[in-house]
Amino acid sequence: MTVREEKQKQLRELLKESEQLQHSINQLARELANETRVLQVHLYKEQKDQLEDITRYFDEVNMEADQTRPEAILTMALNHFHSHLMHVKNND
Repeated sequence: MTVREEKQKQLRELLKESEQLQHSINQLARELANETRVLQVHLYKEQKDQLEDITRYFDEVNMEADQTRPEAILTMALNHFHSHLMHVKNND
């Protein structure tokens, strides 16, 4: 097995462990009636590049650092998308 194949195997194993940890965290959160959930997001190069463009723009306009984190940007994007969908739904 080549070094790259070994690293690919290690990556798959770590992703599997991460998914199991996410499941355990969310299960415990449900049991505690905690509203927070952990999502596992796999970004492709295009989404990663888009996220970096957004982060750079937010840095340029001096947005607060905690709002330029990928999690904050994705939360903001989901909020805007949800708002747009509800507007479309309510105008049908």
